[in-house]
Amino acid sequence: MQLLWEEYHDECRLSKKQGYQLTQFKKYFRDYLNKSDFTDVIKHKAGERIEDDWAGARPRWQDPDTGEIIYGWLFVGVLPFSGYGYGEVFGDMRITS
Repeated sequence: MQLLWEEYHDECRLSKKQGYQLTQFKKYFRDYLNKSDFTDVIKHKAGERIEDDWAGARPRWQDPDTGEIIYGWLFVGVLPFSGYGYGEVFGDMRITS
């Protein structure tokens, strides 16, 4: 909500318009969400969920010992509440124990 307000506030400032302060913005935004059937906003608590997937085109690299081209898989995980993300490339999609 803070980030949305900051973006809104910046747009108002750049267009030289009077915008809402943070508390007004939050109130009107919540009122809007409660009235409309807006499904793109996910309401949840911090740390409650993680979204993860194997993503994008397969990265590749060259084995320094053999010169062989190796194709991997890109794993991406995101904490949607904070927007923090994590990515790592693996040789396969198997879980090692």
